[in-house]
Order: sequence, then structure tokens, then C-alpha cells
Amino acid sequence: MMGFWYHFAIMFEALFILSAVDAVTRVARFQLSDALGNAFPKFKDPSWHVGAWATTGVVVAAWGSLLLMGVTDPRGGIKTLYPLFGIANQLIAAVALLVAIFKARPSPFYVMDEVEAALDDTNLGRLLEIFTELRRSSQLIIITHQKRTMEVADALYGITMRDGVTKAVSQRLAQPDRGTAVTPDV
Repeated sequence: MMGFWYHFAIMFEALFILSAVDAVTRVARFQLSDALGNAFPKFKDPSWHVGAWATTGVVVAAWGSLLLMGVTDPRGGIKTLYPLFGIANQLIAAVALLVAIFKARPSPFYVMDEVEAALDDTNLGRLLEIFTELRRSSQLIIITHQKRTMEVADALYGITMRDGVTKAVSQRLAQPDRGTAVTPDV
């Protein structure tokens, strides 16, 4: 079963990369035909098939040279392309896979460690909405340093150090929709 999920994750990431390559190809082809259209006005006409084929050939050749560099130079090619997608996009793909698994196979609780660390504010908000939805049927244990993630929690547990002494602390938080009161636990 684990092999199935591994292959699903690889195919999900490949689909993401292929979608990005397709988008970049379309934009590059448009920009190239627009730039060539400044010197040769016929290239600006999208119905002119020779121009569309020529610009498509140049862009595809550029992708091919990138892949060829990866084959001939171990430090180049696709290894220089993949980091351009950014860790946040790779993290979003991984979290999407996790959420799909969580929804397909519900569990009484989930433990997640800093899954939202590299997300921007918009995607963090989306993930927190998913956490709110998941906690209706499951208990979430999330290790985090994000203030916004802590704000949606029912309880906080942590370790603090004062005067060289380590101490465990806990705090229950008020949740209007849950009807709980703020009561410190130590």
C-alpha cells in the first residue's frame, strides 16, 4: 500500500511540473512571437502558422537544451530547473497529498510537525481552514512556531526556560464555537 502512495506522490509532483512547463512554454512562445513581431510584423498574427511553428520550435529547443545540459553536465539541466519551483510549492504539493490521505482514510488523531513553516500568508490561511475542517472529526497535534496556527488551537503546550530551569507549560484557549473557557493548566 505504501508503494501506491509513493507512486501517487511522484505522479502528483510530475503533473505539477508538467503544468508549470506547459504554462512557461505558452508564455515564452507568446513573448517570442511578440518580440519577433516588432521586427517582422507577420509574427504578431496568431493565424500565421509558420510563425507559430517557428516560435514553438525555438521554445521547445530551449527546453531540450536544458534537459541536454542535465545529461551532459551533472550540475546542470533539470537540477537547476527544479529549485525554481520553490520549497513552498513543493510543500503545498506534499500537504495536498496528506490532506487527501486524511480525508480518504480518517483517523482519530493526526500529528504534524511544522507543515506550514514555508507557506505564505494566503496558503497558510487555506491550510488553517483545512485544519479547522479536520478537527471536527479528529484531534490534531501540530508542532508549530506560527502565531496564526496557535491562534486556532484549543490548547497550547510548550517548553520554556527561565533562569536556566526548563519548565513544561500548557494553556487552554477560549473557542467561541466550542464553548470552552480560558483556564491555565500547569
